[in-house]
Amino acid sequence: ATNQTLRQDRLDPFRRVNRQMVTAAIGVVLILVMATFDYRFLKVYAGFIYAGVVVALLLVRVPFLGSSAAGAQRWFEAGGFQITPSEFAKIGLIVMLAASLSEMKLSLPTIQDVIRLCGVVLVPLLLVFIQPDIGTSIVMVAIAAGMFLVAGVRGRHLGALVVICLVLIAAAFQLGVIRAYQLDRLRAFVDRENTPEDVRYNLDQAEIAVGSGGLLGQGYLHGRQTTLDYVPEQHTDFIFTVAGEEFGFVGAVFVLTLYALLLWRSIRI
Repeated sequence: ATNQTLRQDRLDPFRRVNRQMVTAAIGVVLILVMATFDYRFLKVYAGFIYAGVVVALLLVRVPFLGSSAAGAQRWFEAGGFQITPSEFAKIGLIVMLAASLSEMKLSLPTIQDVIRLCGVVLVPLLLVFIQPDIGTSIVMVAIAAGMFLVAGVRGRHLGALVVICLVLIAAAFQLGVIRAYQLDRLRAFVDRENTPEDVRYNLDQAEIAVGSGGLLGQGYLHGRQTTLDYVPEQHTDFIFTVAGEEFGFVGAVFVLTLYALLLWRSIRI
């Protein structure tokens, strides 16, 4: 995704690859450590884990501690790596909700329980939302909804939560909490034909890249949209366009199949 760009800047073309390899190695070590740890002990430390992620989400908003880019302040810079508290917040939320819901295993959660747990969800959710990080906010809502459903929260209570969420979303739009560029992205997705060309630029370039890949792709490091940097953020948010352009429909389906396999194994476990 960044090979040609780094070469043009006279940098090591494998700069990001090396970073990914280091991250993967650290991940393998962490997985092995976690495999030896009885996850049920997390219940004892759930409160500390939850408090830790909330503190981290607060600290990342401090100007001289947190790093910002493209209008968002959501990570710490450390040793050449970006540490994103909102990613740990997902795990902290899961652990805290699991610990709380496990106390109710002999009975279904009452409306009072649901309200209390919604408060637990709301604190990190709001801190992530104001970064702003709409995508992670949606993921956190999905996490909470899924855990409530599995825990046996009554259908009418879940329905009430859905209505409240919709009202809060509508209020966010009316009160200007949602920023202009975020509204533009939504408009570009919903009403593409009537959206200015500069607003839908990312969407247009992404579709051109994937579409130009055809069946088998243009070949590794030969994607024009990728090598000429037409697709913004192509090594992060738009990484899928690189697979689509250089490896075509077959490569794109292969990537999606790997995700499907990961999801299926997770559900089985």
